[in-house]
Amino acid sequence: KYARIHLRMKSIEKIRSNLVKADRSPRTQQYVFHSFSTIWSSAYEHGLTAKMCPTKASSFRLPKVNNARLRFLTNEEEIIILPILRHKSLKAYQMSVISLYTGLRWREVARLKGICVDLHSHKIIVMNSKNTIDRIVPMPEIVMNTFESMAPFEPDQLLFPNATHKVASEPIWPIRQAFRESGLNEGIVDRKMIASFHTFRHTFASRLVQRGVDLYRVQKLMGHSTIKMTERYAKLVDTNLEDAIKVLNSP
Repeated sequence: KYARIHLRMKSIEKIRSNLVKADRSPRTQQYVFHSFSTIWSSAYEHGLTAKMCPTKASSFRLPKVNNARLRFLTNEEEIIILPILRHKSLKAYQMSVISLYTGLRWREVARLKGICVDLHSHKIIVMNSKNTIDRIVPMPEIVMNTFESMAPFEPDQLLFPNATHKVASEPIWPIRQAFRESGLNEGIVDRKMIASFHTFRHTFASRLVQRGVDLYRVQKLMGHSTIKMTERYAKLVDTNLEDAIKVLNSP
């Protein structure tokens, strides 16, 4: 029995070794073995095997993945990208502004309905979010103006539907094209530093932290399930440490 288990693990390690030699990313390795585990579990449920999936063994480890994007927009970059978006598509511009000034994810903006926008209390009700955590996000003036320009709208009306009047599954092409034409990604190869629609959300959180908003409130505004997700922005506070020390040199 030990020999059979050892043989199965040896085969799994060989697959992983081949993935590493082929320069496949840690995320790709996770996808491969997740699919492997799913297929094996299905075989087990249908009585095709009575053996434990090798990837469930305590000795099996996959590399950790850190795909957290680090890029956020400067004020100068915002001035570059927003006019391009407005020129290409009013819808693309509106969705981008909402994300940039409220921190909503693409999916959250795309799913917004008229009933989610309260123009009287200046708040957006975000429902069915990524972490299934409903939240209320206050609207700054620029977002209020955006929705007011779109009003009136029906309670059950999708505010940003796709061509088939359904929820758009990914950023629309004018947004992707605008980032290509803006030059903001010129010469950048690290995926974590490439600007995309998600950069608007990251910029929102980064600006809050840099302006002294505590991480607890940032967590609630962003809809993070744990404070650990929000703590990635804490490093931005460290950039101001030199300024803090300079105070000691003041007369």
